[in-house]
Amino acid sequence: EMTAFYEEFRAWMQYMTDQGWYTGKSSVFNETQKQAAYWPRPVLEGWLTHIENAISEIEYLKESQPKKYTTTYKAIVAERVFVQYLLYDLHKNDFNKTDLQALKLQLKEDILLLGMSHLWELVPVQDFLTELGED
Repeated sequence: EMTAFYEEFRAWMQYMTDQGWYTGKSSVFNETQKQAAYWPRPVLEGWLTHIENAISEIEYLKESQPKKYTTTYKAIVAERVFVQYLLYDLHKNDFNKTDLQALKLQLKEDILLLGMSHLWELVPVQDFLTELGED
């Protein structure tokens, strides 16, 4: 599932490059590239499905190899944060209240699990965590 996610992500980045939306010279999070039109909700939700399936696929490791499970789970969650962040930041107004709350809760839990201190360089995560905790 993660291979499928990466292949689709690479193909999307190539599409963005072909469209002239992304030059590879700056972060996808800068204000030029961070637009809903460049990151459609169905694309992001498809990637999230791959990620959730990958988490299900490693469930068997939880009891037999807990350290390997935790390491693998955190690696997958790190990818999920990227997708969740874009879904929240760019499409939060398109979610119903229940789904938005679930997205915010999972994103906050994932950020805390990973021990992230910054959203990106020079932008501490604390204000964003506070925003995620709001109704």
